[in-house]
Amino acid sequence: MAEEQRQQEMSEYEQTRERIEAEREEKEQLAYRLSREADRQMQRAVEGMFALPAAIALRFAASALYTVGFLARGFEVFQRSAEMAREARERRPNGGWRQGGEPSRVAQPPH
Repeated sequence: MAEEQRQQEMSEYEQTRERIEAEREEKEQLAYRLSREADRQMQRAVEGMFALPAAIALRFAASALYTVGFLARGFEVFQRSAEMAREARERRPNGGWRQGGEPSRVAQPPH
């Protein structure tokens, strides 16, 4: 009977040991998965820290390019207007000047 009780205790001990070992392995696997997930989240956080300033810089660059394009278009319109005024002046008699030396503003019909 003592031998049987000893075997039963050993069996219970083995079962407990196996259960504890299985729980330990599960916890180790869970810890490993959590560690990997933490690494991924940290990587995303670091990428996000660099992505935000990059996005802001790109937005400023785009705004600057829009502004430069708008100003260039304004200068182009001004240049065309100046060229059209020069061409119109060249088509007038006396180069667009009155005989008294004053520029003619509007063509006057003859009286």
